[in-house]
Amino acid sequence: MNRSILFAISVSALAAVAGAGFWLGSQSSPAVVVTPPPPPRSLTPGATTEAKATPKPSALSLDQAMAIALPKDRMEAIALAASAAVASRDVAALTEMAKSILAPDDRMAFVQATVAALSKRDPAAALAFAKGLPSSAFRADAIGEALQGMAERNPVGALGEALTSLTGLDYHNAVIGIAGVWGRVNPQQAMQWSGTPAAASVRNEVLETIASQWARTQPQQALNALGGRPADETGVLGYNAVLGTWAQTDPQAAVQWASQNAARLGSERPLEIALMNWAGHDPAAATASLGAMNQPEMQQRIAPQLASQWATTEPIQATRYASTLPAGATRTQAVGAAVESWAGYAPSDALRWAAALPSVADYRTLAMQTAAQAAMEQSGGQPDRFLANLPPNQRAEVQALFSQMEPPATNNVSQ
Repeated sequence: MNRSILFAISVSALAAVAGAGFWLGSQSSPAVVVTPPPPPRSLTPGATTEAKATPKPSALSLDQAMAIALPKDRMEAIALAASAAVASRDVAALTEMAKSILAPDDRMAFVQATVAALSKRDPAAALAFAKGLPSSAFRADAIGEALQGMAERNPVGALGEALTSLTGLDYHNAVIGIAGVWGRVNPQQAMQWSGTPAAASVRNEVLETIASQWARTQPQQALNALGGRPADETGVLGYNAVLGTWAQTDPQAAVQWASQNAARLGSERPLEIALMNWAGHDPAAATASLGAMNQPEMQQRIAPQLASQWATTEPIQATRYASTLPAGATRTQAVGAAVESWAGYAPSDALRWAAALPSVADYRTLAMQTAAQAAMEQSGGQPDRFLANLPPNQRAEVQALFSQMEPPATNNVSQ
């Protein structure tokens, strides 16, 4: 059965509501509208007449907008021109204006700003404008942005347009974007749609997107909605999305729910996701919670990840956590992961810490090798300058490590 028939069967009973918001993957829209300055007033006291009027917004050309906005920002000028031109809702004129901008970056910025502004006023016109653009790397993204504007009022219609206007990866990305909009405004309806045949080709991605959006405001309701689904790979992805989002606002509740339901789900991955997201903003609390669970297998799986993540902001605390884990492979791996993250931005400090470890520490060798390798790579193959930061009794050992390493192919000099 083809996609068109599946789509017609599965969405015919659904109503419409949703919201907008993606452009070129993760890039944010620079649709900053600069208000034109007021016309200059007469310097004569008491005068009421105004001097030469500023061009009306609908008449602003790109050159005029540049004159108003410069020297502030070129992108502001382009956004101003787009916003002014959109007031006319003349799709043909907007398309010609886009084609007349020769610089690729300027044209892309104009298209982006135009679609964003037009979607708020007239989603159908925004879609017509995007479709009328010449084939390019960003035409499909413009259509996707316009479809999300349409999805604010009619997600089913937006999905139908995606089916007829896009193919392959462009269709895939647009549907995920529409699902995210739908999940924000009417998550119950979006979740229902995610289980239909029309969503089959993108089910995992749209379920994650909808569940994550729903969890921003109603995590318990999102979990309840997932409760009727089998605990298969797709279902677990939905739970992962909810618990990962929930852990950013109420991590203890998210971890508690995941822990209590792990057996029913047949997977501890949602619990691990909750802990990892908790660690993103409170690694000390997350690692303490993990330690209190007395689950050595889970600790073995995620302790190195937690230590690595923690070391990006608090390396001393992260290495202390890793080095106090129970002796064994997990501790060694966690220390190595923390040192690797640390050495990525401060190789000298990481190397000095590793060299100062007691020789009886079973993780010292890995920590030394990891830090020394980072120093070698970031010094462009000339790591001897790092030796000056070490006590004299440690330099020979580190120098021996350096001598055993191949210098990097290219110079990438760091601190």
